[in-house]
Amino acid sequence: MDPLRDENRSAGADRVAGGGPAALRARLGFLHIPKAAGTSVHAALLDAYGEDGVSPLRFDDRFFGAFTEWHTMAPGVRDSVFHPDGPTRATDRAARAFSGHITYRSLVALVEPTDILTVLREPRSRLLSHHAYLLSVPDAVYAGFGTYDAYRPAFAGLTDFLSDPVTAHQTDNLQVRMLADVELDPTRHLTDAEQSAAAAAARRNLGTLGCTTFVEAPTFWRDVSSFVGITTPEPRENVTSGSTGARRFRESPLTDEAVALLDRRTAADRVIYLEVVADTLGLDADAAAAFADRVFAEQAERYERLVETPARPPVTPVRPPVGPAARARARLVGLARRGRRLLG
Repeated sequence: MDPLRDENRSAGADRVAGGGPAALRARLGFLHIPKAAGTSVHAALLDAYGEDGVSPLRFDDRFFGAFTEWHTMAPGVRDSVFHPDGPTRATDRAARAFSGHITYRSLVALVEPTDILTVLREPRSRLLSHHAYLLSVPDAVYAGFGTYDAYRPAFAGLTDFLSDPVTAHQTDNLQVRMLADVELDPTRHLTDAEQSAAAAAARRNLGTLGCTTFVEAPTFWRDVSSFVGITTPEPRENVTSGSTGARRFRESPLTDEAVALLDRRTAADRVIYLEVVADTLGLDADAAAAFADRVFAEQAERYERLVETPARPPVTPVRPPVGPAARARARLVGLARRGRRLLG
């Protein structure tokens, strides 16, 4: 552990208790959408509230789709999953801050909506980053999730990842799925009507939250800091990069089919994202869409660099020039081989 960080976290807990100058929010929920700067926000919350002030709950049951074999998970992972319809330990509710891949339905069972913060991200960019991240996770981490294996199609490529219904609860409009307090079938992709209804529900719930911002906003960290009641630097944690061991593909996964699937799988997410962008930046609908397209183009280039094997021209071996001595040795080797064949 980092002693300086530990000291900061202890001081953060004292400020919460004493209502010091940082004016930390007494109760807070962070609805952490995967690959939307959430790990960095979580680190800031740990620094502010202290280890004991942030709940160990990191997921809820809906995040795992139709999965029910909780007994196969490692104890540490199993204990970090919140089941709002089941018994809840007193310690799960004792914390001041709740931060994790926890859906709106579950989080409002722990804190008031006005005490909840969430961060959106350009949906196609988020989904590409999600795919690259799944490729980079060590096998030992996956082992802790037991028989939950919805990540496996990611290794077959982007198109398979976006097409397989096994992954629908993770790939099909995940931001809307986490925000909409409605029952959605986790075993298949959403119809057009379901996407529209879910986007409307997510929009309503966003309106109840205390703070909604987005990764690409110029005021992102200022929004987060102001809501939490902290002054924080702009950390970047859990950023997927080639150095984390991402598996690479021979050719670019961004085929026309894959791009069309990206559009399809993020159609509802795009509705709520563009509304937040337009409202935050004061843009009209066309300008907000152009902003999102620029963000996606930049992420697509980064994604390709991360997962595609660089094309290299064949390398011709470099041999030293053949001189008289080398030719003589070659003749001797040839004679010796012929002699062994005759004797054999």
